[in-house]
Amino acid sequence: MLALPLLAVVIAVAGFVQGYLLGVIGERIVATLRQQLYARLVTLSLEFHTRRRVGELISRLSSDVTQVRTLLTQTITSLLSSVV
Repeated sequence: MLALPLLAVVIAVAGFVQGYLLGVIGERIVATLRQQLYARLVTLSLEFHTRRRVGELISRLSSDVTQVRTLLTQTITSLLSSVV
């Protein structure tokens, strides 16, 4: 009976640590990916930028990076938890 509350605390702490680490890692990945993509976007030709609207490019880039973050932090975690 005494081990049950202790087990609940351990599970809660492990869940918190997992969420925190996934958040930190996810944000670092997103920051690095955004920096690399923005750097690439700046080096594209003027012709490329005249054919496309800058707002649409930035919006698409931001949306895609957010989806990659969701994939890395939530989807893969759920998949691994289901497998285990």
